[in-house]
Amino acid sequence: MNMIRLSWIITYLSIALYFLKSILIFNKVYIYILKVYTFKMKSIVFYVIINLKERGFFMVTKHEQITNELNKRIYAGVYKTSKPLPNQNQLAKEFNVSRMTIKKALDTLSNEGLLYSKRGAGTFIRKTTKNNRISLPFNVHAGLSKALPTQIKSSAVLFNVIFPDDELAEKLDLKLSDPIYDILRLRLVDDEPFVLEHTYMPVNLIPGITPEILKKSVYSYIEDELKLPIGDAFRQITAEKAQENDIEFLNVKPNDPILQINQIVFLEDGRPFEFSISHHPYNKHAYTIFDRKKKQ
Repeated sequence: MNMIRLSWIITYLSIALYFLKSILIFNKVYIYILKVYTFKMKSIVFYVIINLKERGFFMVTKHEQITNELNKRIYAGVYKTSKPLPNQNQLAKEFNVSRMTIKKALDTLSNEGLLYSKRGAGTFIRKTTKNNRISLPFNVHAGLSKALPTQIKSSAVLFNVIFPDDELAEKLDLKLSDPIYDILRLRLVDDEPFVLEHTYMPVNLIPGITPEILKKSVYSYIEDELKLPIGDAFRQITAEKAQENDIEFLNVKPNDPILQINQIVFLEDGRPFEFSISHHPYNKHAYTIFDRKKKQ
């Protein structure tokens, strides 16, 4: 009798996993809980949790990798504004991909306002891309370490675990008893102060953050180590006056203007995992919005 029950369980589980895999692939959902019941016996519930991130279903696509690499080359001055980029065939050969993959990468950079095409002449860098400030597309989601082509360094000024107040609990969808990280981090680009970030993250959702991780890329840790794909972000940009911490760490003067960015960042499944307040010196940072006219 036990062997018969086991056989039914294995059969049902195999069928369920087959259909579950189909559902996950087509709907890009990475966690499912499935109940499997025995035949004419007391119900037994099996919880099948599939994390497709670990199996590579949410890996960065090839065209995204190429987009990031070309972005770095543009800001590093590898390509000149006076000359066209290598053509699609040359880039396809260099990266060992199809022309369609290269076209998707170039289209992405064009939509971000970094490139434009001349019929019969090739693809060029917009001259407004390069100036004295580091300019990022407004919709960048990769984090500074991936978004900036230059050498970036990070140091933790403050690293504590606290309990949220009402405002933080609401922004991060937490209870007042849920612990959160309280992080103040200075980011340097080419050894110059670039941004002072005050970040709050739920400890239970983003476990294992250490001072060593704060010296590197927290977003890379979240996606590569914790296998949590990062999704959308809500950002609010304002102009503020320099505060005490800005004067000390950003080398600005009292009453200097500061670019302040408040943001809530979400995982792909919709859970908020970060609320941060970032302060940038007025002369070091800009966000770029490329407003492309829709063709009629």
